[in-house]
Amino acid sequence: MPQFIETSTNLDRLPSKACPGDLSVARLALNPSYIARSFYPVAMLRSAGLESVGSRAVKLTPEAWAKKGSPRESTTTELFVVGRRKAFRQLADWAGEVEEGSSEAKDLSHIENFSAFESTDRIVSFEKSQDRFFEVGVHLLPGDNSQFVQRAFAKYATDVGVKLHLDLAFSAGNLWFLPAEGDSESIRHLAEFSFVRVIRSMPKLRGMRPIQRASGVTVPCSLPTEQPLSSEPKVAILDGGLPTNSSITPWVNTYRVMDEHAEDDPGGIEHGLAVTSAFLFGPIIPNSTPSRPYSYVDHLRVLDRETDSEDPLELYRTLGFVEEVLLSRYYQFINLSLGPDLPIEDTDVHAWTSVIDDLLSDGDTLMTIAVGNNGAMDRSTGNARVQVPSDCVNALSVGAADNVDKTWGRAAYSAVGPGRSPGVVKPDLMAFGGAAENSKYFHVLASGAKPSLVPQLGTSFASPYLLRNAVGVHAVLGSDLSPLAIKALLVHSADPSEHDKIEVGWGKIPEDLMEVITCPSGVARVVYQGELKPGKYLYQPLFGLTHGVPIGLKM
Repeated sequence: MPQFIETSTNLDRLPSKACPGDLSVARLALNPSYIARSFYPVAMLRSAGLESVGSRAVKLTPEAWAKKGSPRESTTTELFVVGRRKAFRQLADWAGEVEEGSSEAKDLSHIENFSAFESTDRIVSFEKSQDRFFEVGVHLLPGDNSQFVQRAFAKYATDVGVKLHLDLAFSAGNLWFLPAEGDSESIRHLAEFSFVRVIRSMPKLRGMRPIQRASGVTVPCSLPTEQPLSSEPKVAILDGGLPTNSSITPWVNTYRVMDEHAEDDPGGIEHGLAVTSAFLFGPIIPNSTPSRPYSYVDHLRVLDRETDSEDPLELYRTLGFVEEVLLSRYYQFINLSLGPDLPIEDTDVHAWTSVIDDLLSDGDTLMTIAVGNNGAMDRSTGNARVQVPSDCVNALSVGAADNVDKTWGRAAYSAVGPGRSPGVVKPDLMAFGGAAENSKYFHVLASGAKPSLVPQLGTSFASPYLLRNAVGVHAVLGSDLSPLAIKALLVHSADPSEHDKIEVGWGKIPEDLMEVITCPSGVARVVYQGELKPGKYLYQPLFGLTHGVPIGLKM
């Protein structure tokens, strides 16, 4: 009850313009013993006139809990609840009148902390005091078709001297992301708006150049003459474009530039060719002929010379191109080896992650995303963690291994986990990406009509190499397996060896595709494709043979 009173007092201090319709937002943290779906405080919220508009995972040490032993720091769920300030003023009296043993009373007993969502808590950081561009995440009201919050926020931003770039805004679930422009003092006032979830300095896009190259000398190679194994899979590489004259042309089904008015970026062309080569052929051994591709590929240029400019809004422009491709629902397999130059944070999601995760939620598209090449940076500050948007739970985030044989380990540059809840295991999988320390480079095709190779390394190449295996499963087994089932099959066939899960996730995929789609002696992989409602289970008898005698197994 004292927390209810303090929360109400703090919310009443907010300017009226910052609370449209007199609505404000508070934080409700559940005791770690009561975070299951069945403990969701629906009765309390309904009775008190509050509604949840979002949630996040936080860590806290409870005063007491239902588990054995003394309370210790644990992960729990924090809800963002919205209501009129009058409802918050009445919370203390409401709590004193709740009937003992009621659903409302039980919900009340599960609350660990209740507090106002202060404006200072919404600002992640100001990278530089002179920063003028920021990205803002705003909570929306469920089912608000009148765009009440958006219109109120736009008016409030104008009042405090902040320019919103509404044409670049994105919605993902109950979150609305958009760029904002203003000085630090205006942004602090903007953070007082009750529905603001997060404000951070606008990050830059990751660089497209390889992190390291052995030399500029190319070596010859031969390319296969056969057509791809299958023409059915629809595959897209979202990157920096392709050169006009390249030995890769026979296997590129479509080349499309997302902005026809923008010119190519020279570094983007080099990167795009290398990433596409990694998908079609994997790491090519010099003076050899690689295996035939599993499919044709479409290359979509989402990075161009405009992206390489100093305009911080290009981050959102590029996300718009990615969203356009995903909204088309045309591709079953997509690779993305780019994103914001920003390690993930535990408490708040990013626009790239939210938008991509939302569009992948139907499970009909398998997207591989490079985790980033920042793994050698300081871990204590979180700068070595996987980068946005590889924290998507509906995508496969890919780290780089330093070798193809059983002596493999994480390449020193490959970003590390853990991921952000609920996708704590990140990277998901590892694939060979090359390493300078042991002179194991990832050779890809260089520009020019005559095939030649250039040595490179990075998670940018490990990611499409893993996608190649996913498409290979589809090409060999056909369309019976969905992209979601192929994703599960890759995870189950991965080998973590003796490595820490924070370093390598579920492990490295096999180099031989047959190890993914066939079972070794004594192993049977069972793939179930269907829908099970939460809390339900499937009873399915399985029959096998032991020394010729039928046996029944149940799962």
